[in-house]
Amino acid sequence: VAMPYSMSNEYWNPQSSFADKRASFLALSHEYFQPELVTEEQIESGALKHYDALYVLDPRVRTASQERIAEWLKNGGLLWTCADALALNEYNEPHDFLTRTTGMKRTFPTGKSDKIATISMVSGEADFRAHPVAAAGKPTSIEAAKARVRARYDDGTAAWLEMASGKGRIVYVGHRAGLTYSARKVRPAGHHTV
Repeated sequence: VAMPYSMSNEYWNPQSSFADKRASFLALSHEYFQPELVTEEQIESGALKHYDALYVLDPRVRTASQERIAEWLKNGGLLWTCADALALNEYNEPHDFLTRTTGMKRTFPTGKSDKIATISMVSGEADFRAHPVAAAGKPTSIEAAKARVRARYDDGTAAWLEMASGKGRIVYVGHRAGLTYSARKVRPAGHHTV
């Protein structure tokens, strides 16, 4: 499993996905996956051929890196992404990877949103309890005609989608799953937060 470290994102807004990346890294580790960080330069030089899955959480990723991710995906890779990830290029301009590779259209709110949403399973798909999720970076609308919808938000918007791209597969979650994972912390009396 690889997780990109995007300098493009660091230049424009390093805080936009940092907490989510840290929490997602921890969540993957708790499930016995040890993600390796790869830079945009490593992606562009072909490093993805050594990985089965790529977790992209940064909104800004270089165009050249996005092109290599698309090639890797078509050859059988698994791309897991969320919220506003892969929506912009290195110049902070709209360059939506998911629109170009799958036709998915995402609309994002113009201001910051810390609203909590609730995610529920779609009957016959995933099996989990409805639960609140951190809505930071969550699109206001998601359109993906060829995607399999596995879960929805309380407003009816698709929340978890899966779709093919070449021989590969994309898993997209509309919210920042790492932030939701880290929000479930426990504070026993007299001890540090766990």
